[in-house]
Amino acid sequence: MTKRMIGVIMVLTMVLLCFSIPANALSPAPERYQSGEIYYRTNWTNYAWLSGFATDKATVVLPKTIDGYNILEMESMLEISDKTSHIKVADDNLMFEDIDGIVYDESRTILRRVPVGRSGHITIPEGVEQISECALYECKKVTSVTLPKSLKEIGSSAFWGCTSLKKITIPENVESIGRSCFDQCNSLEEIQFINEDFECQYNMFGDIPYTRNICKWENGACYMGDHLVKTNDQLPADFVIKEGTRVIEENVISYAQRARLQTVYIPDSVEEIQWNAFSQCINLREIRMPEKGCNIEDGAFYSTAYYENASNWQDGQLYIGNHLIFAGPNDLVRDGTLSIAGGALKSKQIYSNLRIPKSVTHISENLRGFQAEVYNIILYQGNDHFQVIDGVLYRKADHTLLLAPCGITEVNVLAGTKTIASVAFQGCKELERITLPNSLETIQSYAFAECSKLEQIQLPDSLKIMDENAFYQAGAIKNLTIPQNLKNGFGFSSLNQIETLKYSHGVQRMELVGSVYKLKTIDVPYTVRAISADFFHGDFTLLVASNSFALEFAKAYNIPYQINKEGPKPVESKPQPKPTASSKAESQVSVPSVVTPVESNVTPTDVPTDTPTDTATDTPTDRSGVGGGWIWFAVGGVALLAVGGAGWLFIKKKKS
Repeated sequence: MTKRMIGVIMVLTMVLLCFSIPANALSPAPERYQSGEIYYRTNWTNYAWLSGFATDKATVVLPKTIDGYNILEMESMLEISDKTSHIKVADDNLMFEDIDGIVYDESRTILRRVPVGRSGHITIPEGVEQISECALYECKKVTSVTLPKSLKEIGSSAFWGCTSLKKITIPENVESIGRSCFDQCNSLEEIQFINEDFECQYNMFGDIPYTRNICKWENGACYMGDHLVKTNDQLPADFVIKEGTRVIEENVISYAQRARLQTVYIPDSVEEIQWNAFSQCINLREIRMPEKGCNIEDGAFYSTAYYENASNWQDGQLYIGNHLIFAGPNDLVRDGTLSIAGGALKSKQIYSNLRIPKSVTHISENLRGFQAEVYNIILYQGNDHFQVIDGVLYRKADHTLLLAPCGITEVNVLAGTKTIASVAFQGCKELERITLPNSLETIQSYAFAECSKLEQIQLPDSLKIMDENAFYQAGAIKNLTIPQNLKNGFGFSSLNQIETLKYSHGVQRMELVGSVYKLKTIDVPYTVRAISADFFHGDFTLLVASNSFALEFAKAYNIPYQINKEGPKPVESKPQPKPTASSKAESQVSVPSVVTPVESNVTPTDVPTDTPTDTATDTPTDRSGVGGGWIWFAVGGVALLAVGGAGWLFIKKKKS
């Protein structure tokens, strides 16, 4: 799948506006109900997620259950009064807990929600690794925030609308910051990065004092350091990009200016032209490209006047200067080619050979278009930037596996490889066996999509990131072990033949995504301290250790389980924050049993339940919440907010 297609999916997803919903697009959004002073939503199972609080009390309570439904999730865009400053989590709630009225997940590694009415300074404690999307959304009274050194990720729109926030320091271990994170922070003048070795896309900051201070406008273009980040209505029709510019960011030409641009001069200093940079510039007829190789992402020049001009296409190929944008059906890459762009192998096109001349210095990731088939990769002698080992194409500079031929049946991935690029093995329907090296750290989106004969794969302990669609429709895999260092449990969402899923000892958090109908067991080590899932469906049993969090979780939420190992020690009661004088004096939310539907005629009691099988040891008698319907466990869900700008906005560390 090309990045262009993925982008379309992103745009559609953005209209959800920070509202977590099931991924089953065929089902309607669950109805919202009111019980006392709590709003919640529920679906077919005995699972509910908190939608908001119908009160303006200073302190509100997040209970374990509401009207018989287990509260396993909360919406990222939580409805809460600007007079509410504290959220108290009930002591028996397994999925959340509060520290001084701020909600975290049970393991205290994820900050979930700061009440909108909170004011003054906030200190996020050490141990927190993630700030969820919209976690401080419209906390207009928060004036300062101290972030912990342990922090690794800040979610989309996390600080959106914190209008009193003036300064923030980003710790050195932060690896990603989501879109619109600091948008509408109208007083934010300074953002300090402890670790300056970052590759940034600044549009996520929006139009705030910080960006206005560091943005340098020249001839209708905004430059931040060596990045060209956006343009305005002063953009000339003949646009000369400033010498020294290294990165042209995605969607750099705003929608309003795309009809204005007619020619563009891209200097030799440019090393990267990101996705959709000049896309839809309908009058862009002349493009001067660098006289050296550069990384050109998929869709950078899509639907420009140059792209639409048939005279610029020869033998089914599209070049801009010496940069190949689309390869033709004759498989030829001409001598003198400097770069091969992402998506150059056109969708549904068959290539008997992909010939890479000595002159090529840059080949972008996401090389293969949707269902494009290439059967032989030929690297010309003297090319020092790439190598072909056993028919597979690697990029030397960053140890990335770029492309494998469709007819390959067995692969031993080269030792030292760190990344398997997007769609690298897509459509390799004859691939049966693959060996991954201990150096591998990342498997990108759709890397093994449609590898229908791949039955076994051993993920190395070195693996840290695996995209949730990495094995899309790679349906033959029946057993999978999740390594300890993997930051998420994604990557098996479409493994519809999988029967056993095992998490390695040392994993502390389980995140599950998928519709896995044949799944029989999930082996959970006693080291797991938090479980979350999104639309996870299957008639499965948890294999747990005695005295473990997973055992208590299974008991609390009526999930079949078997005890198959001993834990090291009994699970201690989770620590509770010390009560403050103010919190004792503040009023609490009462939760009556009467249900009042909100905007719905559906009653939440019409929920099917199943009975457990006899195979589980000490299995609870109620299996509602598992078989026969979707299930969310804890902090799963997708929440994206599109505010003040377009594109996928983030910060990431530079590759070593």
